[in-house]
Amino acid sequence: MSELLNGLKGFMAKSGIPLLTLIVSMLIGLMIVRCLMRVFKHLLLRSNIDKLLVKFILSVLRICLLVALLLAGFLMMGIPITGFVAAISAVAVAIGLSVQSIIGGVASGMVLVTAHPFKVGDYIETSGVGGTVKEVSLFATTLVTADGKKILVPNSSVFGGVTINYSAMPNRRVDIVLPIAVDSDMKKVKAVIVKTLEENKNILPDPAPAAISGSVENGIQHITCRAYCINSLYWDALASLNEELVENLKANGISLLTPAVRIQENKEAR
Repeated sequence: MSELLNGLKGFMAKSGIPLLTLIVSMLIGLMIVRCLMRVFKHLLLRSNIDKLLVKFILSVLRICLLVALLLAGFLMMGIPITGFVAAISAVAVAIGLSVQSIIGGVASGMVLVTAHPFKVGDYIETSGVGGTVKEVSLFATTLVTADGKKILVPNSSVFGGVTINYSAMPNRRVDIVLPIAVDSDMKKVKAVIVKTLEENKNILPDPAPAAISGSVENGIQHITCRAYCINSLYWDALASLNEELVENLKANGISLLTPAVRIQENKEAR
């Protein structure tokens, strides 16, 4: 540290033209760093590297180039960089002890961009929130919800918790639970449901759609409709099926009930 201070004092004592040269050199160095970052970004984006990893690599490269530029500045000033390195090491240790959680977040971010549990554009749920992955930085993962909210989730929470990736697989299952009166003709109910599922344009024929009997509660038989669709068409399939199932069941004289409706019917029967 003393070498660094002595070097600064010596340089300031001889400053003038050298100081001007240093300033110009640093400005030129910053311009070079900016140009290099543009080149690196262009090359990385043209490669097959995941976008998450590209942003992470660019962040690390920028830091390394700026540190290299700073060291070059000290060399131009005639300051031994061994003292600078020693000072940086001491500061790094002190900072490291006080920001362990931040360092853990950076380490988690490195794992996330290399292990690829999800990519930009995937819809995930993690740490109690859900949204489409917008970016993974050194410290946090950025999600955008369906209603346009931006959520920052610390990488340590993402890495240390459970993450559900709804976009990872090519196909996704649509589950809809329908409340049917227990005295209904269940064979007819299931036949109408399966036909509706099979005729929906978003539903895949394999695995075959199915209607499965579930629990009975308050005079209601819960029927689970299960069908598979292409992942990107999930919300379209869910919306269209909700509408078509209600219409087709009603057209066949089958009513959908809720506990409140059933209880009211029981009261009127008394």
